Amino acid sequence: MSGSDILGIAVSGLRANAFAYGVVANNVVNANSPDHQPREVRTISQVAGPDPGGVRAVAVDKGDAQVDVAGELVSMIQIETGYAANAKIANTAQELSGSLLGILA
Repeated sequence: MSGSDILGIAVSGLRANAFAYGVVANNVVNANSPDHQPREVRTISQVAGPDPGGVRAVAVDKGDAQVDVAGELVSMIQIETGYAANAKIANTAQELSGSLLGILA
């Protein structure tokens, strides 16, 4: 696995986390709207296709469920933690690539 593969996987995680944060924020903002259909995010591992490795996020309806604001806020904390972890991985992959280029130069 190359540094660019690791960076690509981390970026896919960042995108999935950003998408999830938007879905959760939308649920919180519209919690008291009578016609709001709450959604949840599911992540799918990408093991094949044009961009193998990493994850993809999709939003699905929760059905007739009410928005649990406290639960959504917990989800936001979890998403922020995942985003920070993926950002650290991306940063480390860039540092490793820079170190490798420095060694080869």
